[in-house]
Amino acid sequence: MNKNKILRTWALLTIVTMLLAGFGVPTTATAQSTDGVAIESESAIAAAPVMEEAVWTDEVPELTDEQIAQMEWAVDNTHLAPPLEGEKGVSVDAPPGSESVLAETRDRSGEPMAPGDPTTYRWKQFGGSIPAGYKSNVMESSIDGKSKRLFYTGNWFTARSTNKGVSWTYLSAYTGFPDFCCDQSVIHDTTRDIYLWLRQGVGYTDTGGNYENVFKLSVAFANPFSGAYWTYTFQPMDVNSGWTNQWWDYPHMQLGADYLYIAYNMFNSGGSWTRSVMLRFPLDSLAAGAGFSFNYYNQSTYFTYVPVSGAQHAMYFASNWGSTPYDHLRIWRWYEDSTGLVYWDRTVTAWTGTGTGDAHCGTPNWTGRLDMRVMTGARYMIYNSNLKDPGRTVLGWWWNVAEGGSFPHPYIEGAAFYEDGITQVAGNQGRPLIWNSTNCFAYPSIAPNHRQDLGAIFNFSTSAAYQKPNTAYAIADDYSTAPAGWTYFGAAGSNAGPSDNKWGDYNTTRSYQRLHSWIAAAHYIANASNCATCAEPFWFAFGRERDIVDFLYW
Repeated sequence: MNKNKILRTWALLTIVTMLLAGFGVPTTATAQSTDGVAIESESAIAAAPVMEEAVWTDEVPELTDEQIAQMEWAVDNTHLAPPLEGEKGVSVDAPPGSESVLAETRDRSGEPMAPGDPTTYRWKQFGGSIPAGYKSNVMESSIDGKSKRLFYTGNWFTARSTNKGVSWTYLSAYTGFPDFCCDQSVIHDTTRDIYLWLRQGVGYTDTGGNYENVFKLSVAFANPFSGAYWTYTFQPMDVNSGWTNQWWDYPHMQLGADYLYIAYNMFNSGGSWTRSVMLRFPLDSLAAGAGFSFNYYNQSTYFTYVPVSGAQHAMYFASNWGSTPYDHLRIWRWYEDSTGLVYWDRTVTAWTGTGTGDAHCGTPNWTGRLDMRVMTGARYMIYNSNLKDPGRTVLGWWWNVAEGGSFPHPYIEGAAFYEDGITQVAGNQGRPLIWNSTNCFAYPSIAPNHRQDLGAIFNFSTSAAYQKPNTAYAIADDYSTAPAGWTYFGAAGSNAGPSDNKWGDYNTTRSYQRLHSWIAAAHYIANASNCATCAEPFWFAFGRERDIVDFLYW
């Protein structure tokens, strides 16, 4: 960042901080709705950030033995969940015609392709420079970017490319954050041209005897973290003074038009879930490097909030993990011009209650770590001549489910609702599950592009080698049947499995520059032998051949 931009940033900081002087009193408000339950949010103050300086290296910064041990500890002590209640039930049969089909793609040889051909515009594996002890098969890959600049996080490492992923440099996530471990996520706001980098800390006992952790949110302009940037720090008791002996876990981060939404689960020092929290931060204040007032919502009945990608002036988020039976979702709507929310409870097709260890796919078992919490959500359009509702936007959420009922293997369940009434879409489109009778599926990430077409990535394995988690992508648009009935394409094939039965916890796909194609982050095992810390991170860009200009323009 140049000196003029830094000075301008700090000038804005001073102005906005002065304006916020009157916002010190928490406020609540109630939203109005003819259908749904109106609820209130609360408010808190975020202190002004601190300035930091990025130092990039050609090799991954070396970790200490203590940091490596901390990372390994976190794999077993984060991504926690409450116990399942009551009977687990069994998944209801899949509707006819909903099977997912693996298809072949043509290699991009330079010869003409049809406009509707799905293709990967670029595929790069860059983990060869990351030693085995610096990464985990629980990679939790995240990516976003603009033009030639990409930012990638993988739990144990942070990487940046300025040449569209051809080469990478590395930044230590411990910079200014000695308690870092391990969740990271990144997202780019094109309107303000800012990168937002979230890092989570490990739990510790503070000077007051409270067990807690913090998360840090760093903000940088166009060239991601090329020099000076600013970092906000959030601990539970800063948000709510009653949240003593609490710690953050399992973040989800999405954008609205004017706000950043961060969802967290919170646990106590004994590892028991206490609440789910949705934080809403004003993007203009983040871009200005200012302190700000913000709203948040929390409750202790539904576990894990997942906000949709593709939101505008209303954010929708959902949870499927509340009271039994496992056949319903709670959906919240939060208008950006309101501090109040509305929620609906909607009954959907029943699924098999799934906790850690309930899913099985091969030996070693790469689905052994998953559970049924909602994984991903999207706001999109359905193109289908039989539906005849082209103007009705759809809200969809997807989650992992263990084998059961007519599903012989783990699969991805889903539910989709019209935005204008929160009524479930009819037929297969209202249950956009990803499954077939021979393969295992898990860990979806799904996002709309600028046209509100869907791009999806997920892991799968075949009957030939169930223990090997592969990566696939799929597209739902005017060229394809609206989901369910996904056609998917291989993006990376593992040569072995995770020796410790741990994989995930998530992949990431985002609309590239919020245009018509997608970029994705995932990992696979290139080694021929089963292993615990050998997964290789990779990224790829994908879409239809007609939209390759989005990617090649820069």
